[in-house]
Amino acid sequence: MIIEVREISIAVKDAEAVARKFSALGFEPSPLWKDATPLIEATGASMRLPNTHIGIMASVGEKTPISRFINKRGEGFFSITLLVTKIEEVMENWRKEGVDFVLDAPLEFEDYLNVGRVVVPRMRVNWTRPSTLHGLCIELHEFRDRNGNSFYPHE
Repeated sequence: MIIEVREISIAVKDAEAVARKFSALGFEPSPLWKDATPLIEATGASMRLPNTHIGIMASVGEKTPISRFINKRGEGFFSITLLVTKIEEVMENWRKEGVDFVLDAPLEFEDYLNVGRVVVPRMRVNWTRPSTLHGLCIELHEFRDRNGNSFYPHE
């Protein structure tokens, strides 16, 4: 089940410069974060909106998902992040409809800084392949506490 749209992400060449620009426009970017984990390989910031966040993401390497995106399409809309319950069920249902995922099983993180603001005890994540979803990359997140129960961050 989809709980919320967690973040709308844009791919940029320089996260720090874009964060400064958005700050000048009245947004409040989180401190810049950096994650070198394969498949993420990004630095960025997140800006809270009333019902979601806008994420700024720049590549930390030359052959990363973000750098490939920018080289092919230029800066701009990159992905939508959905917070879901039971990520495997969502993946199974979407696969039945022809949607492929980057990974066979979700990637798992502990104590993950989500949207640059809140630490999630256990986060599970996977990405849709845009070629199977009309050019759209959806990043699925499932949050759990240390005991494996659903977790919802209060920001």
